[in-house]
Amino acid sequence: MSPGRASPTTGLSSPSDQPWPRPCASKCSAITGNTVTGGRIGISIANAKGAAVAGNTCTSNKDYGIEFSGAARFTASGNTIDGGGTGSTGISCNSAATNCAISGNTVAGCTGSSLKIEGVCTNISVSGNVVNAAALYAVEVINSTHLTISGNMLDGNATALKAVMLDKSFPATVSGNTARRFTQNAVLVSSNGALGTQLSGGATLGPGVRATGNMPYTDILNAAGDVRQISGAGSPESAFGGGPGSVYLRTDTGTMYIKNSGTGSTGWKLATQAA
Repeated sequence: MSPGRASPTTGLSSPSDQPWPRPCASKCSAITGNTVTGGRIGISIANAKGAAVAGNTCTSNKDYGIEFSGAARFTASGNTIDGGGTGSTGISCNSAATNCAISGNTVAGCTGSSLKIEGVCTNISVSGNVVNAAALYAVEVINSTHLTISGNMLDGNATALKAVMLDKSFPATVSGNTARRFTQNAVLVSSNGALGTQLSGGATLGPGVRATGNMPYTDILNAAGDVRQISGAGSPESAFGGGPGSVYLRTDTGTMYIKNSGTGSTGWKLATQAA
């Protein structure tokens, strides 16, 4: 099968008529059971409404294995995408895609972000996916809103940066994800993206390359990136940098640390000692 774009379909009920996500009705476009190797994009759904992309195999596609560009009310489920070390992104939602569910897919071998949502997308659910050997971010979200990222198994390639990256994207719920082998954050919310965002369910960081060892934590930065709200097990001293006003909640003891001065990783004080 050569890469192609699905045509818009008609006769679908509006999102307000039925809860989302929901099974695709008979009038939806269905792209199933295809194998696509090479090319710029494996499967692209552009400006279409109502598409189910399921059970496809996309390998070594330069830009995207599967792309949803300006699409609405679509599902991507049970697909296998292997970037082969040359493909940039496994599944991409962009250009104001809306009301979309990405679930139960397996993505590996991408050189950029394995799952990427950008460009004012809204009402996007990313759940139950497996990402293997992510090179940069397992899930990256930029300038998007009303997001759910839950129950994903996210594995880095030992030099990957972050499991879940939310940049100027809120509100969002990030829950029950498991991450390992990322050198920086399990979950990072940045650029004022913390408004309305829930970080829960134990996003975890397994054996990694951080000098401080295996420390599961979440991290929220202000727009300038110098004041941090961090939670995790173990002491933050010599493990986390942060400017004055940064706060660290130690989950294994229930104690809180505060940075009064400096921007490096030393100088954290217990809240009772910070005065």
